Amino acid sequence: MRKPASLSRTWALLIVALVLYVPVNVLPVMYTSSLFGAEKDTIMSGVAYLWTSGSEPLAVIVFICSRYLRCRI
Repeated sequence: MRKPASLSRTWALLIVALVLYVPVNVLPVMYTSSLFGAEKDTIMSGVAYLWTSGSEPLAVIVFICSRYLRCRI
């Protein structure tokens, strides 16, 4: 048995997900500071840094987990 208005609710959630997809990947999620300065990182810049620094398996794990956890929240 279908829930009432399930189709319109699904479309609304899909539209909201598409609208918020870009800001989630562009806005910084981590701020670090040291004696040499401060840095803002997004999930994707962190994955790119791990990949270029030779930690490809860790970069893949972070990328997959960030996608999986974002879908679960």
